[in-house]
Amino acid sequence: MGIILNRETMKYHVRDLVIEHNHTLHISECTHMMRSQRKVSISQGAQAEIANDAGISLKQSHELMGKEAGGLGNIGYTRDDLKRYLRIKRERGLKYGEAGAMLRYFEEQKLENPSFFHAEQLDCE
Repeated sequence: MGIILNRETMKYHVRDLVIEHNHTLHISECTHMMRSQRKVSISQGAQAEIANDAGISLKQSHELMGKEAGGLGNIGYTRDDLKRYLRIKRERGLKYGEAGAMLRYFEEQKLENPSFFHAEQLDCE
């Protein structure tokens, strides 16, 4: 598509347009790794959480799941997807009580150690 700006009216106009696709969209063998198709399943997520709780690094956990599936290309997600899954899971698990306990801990630290500093910004949520 070619677009030009008419400087008199300050409006854009389409100069030329080719409706047909002139390139391959995606190789069918690779579509499972497109961002829209990658997903960590519930069982894979649970396995990653167990590995994380056991002290196994994210890289090692990802490699183990890849070996179980016959290769990293067969698990259907990347290490970054797994990292994002675990982060979101932890964020959703954080409850107000846990946040309140953390704030109390900071206040106690401030009383025990005068050089300890913390700042927070709270909202209604």
